[in-house]
Amino acid sequence: SWNRAAESLFGYTPEEAVGAPITRLAPPERYAEVDRNRRILNAGGHVNPYQTERIRKDGTCLPVLLTVSSLRDARGQIVGASAIARDISAEKESEEVIRRSEKLATAGRLAASIAHEINNPLEAVINLLYLARNDTKNAAQYLTMAEQEVGRVARLAQQTLGFVRD
Repeated sequence: SWNRAAESLFGYTPEEAVGAPITRLAPPERYAEVDRNRRILNAGGHVNPYQTERIRKDGTCLPVLLTVSSLRDARGQIVGASAIARDISAEKESEEVIRRSEKLATAGRLAASIAHEINNPLEAVINLLYLARNDTKNAAQYLTMAEQEVGRVARLAQQTLGFVRD
């Protein structure tokens, strides 16, 4: 059988779906999964709900939570299987939004940390240049110290570039 929910989810009418191979709904890379489920059901087992992908009539991929159970007759013999596919694309999209948000938050924290690390030596350079301008007797010493702080900024920039490349 093929209910209205399945028709809405996959795009096939009952006439198109009933009697067609179940692999019609599976991407080729999932055929082994379909065969494994069939073997488990034929052996009298059950397939616990799991996340997978299926294909709509229009060819688009659909993430689903799939539950598969065997159907038995009055004597307890397996006569078929029942599959319930729940569309989880909204959940998957939400997970992706959360993942992107977490990445952005991490990048923001990293940028703030790097800005802080760069700001400290730059503040020192500004102060040392001020001192060199106003204390010409010790200007060479202040300029040497400023040069060291600029070198520190350069090393931070190189480390950051290396991190980004990795």
